Amino acid sequence: MRVEPDGVIEVSDDGPGIPEAERERVFEAFYRLNPRERGAGLGLNLVLQITERHNGRVSILTTPSGGACFRLAFQGARI
Repeated sequence: MRVEPDGVIEVSDDGPGIPEAERERVFEAFYRLNPRERGAGLGLNLVLQITERHNGRVSILTTPSGGACFRLAFQGARI
């Protein structure tokens, strides 16, 4: 995890990443990339809602190792 002074937070992993075609859908409530795995599919939906309520936006990038990086950017924030 990385927090920048300009209001940007990045959380990344070393997993298989998120295919480009699925990047918008992972924020839908109850959507899961792998339906057979644990979880209700609400985590990223909650991240999106909280971020938007604080005038921010979420984007998904790919790490150099191929994992997913979630970038939360909050306008006008200073840490």
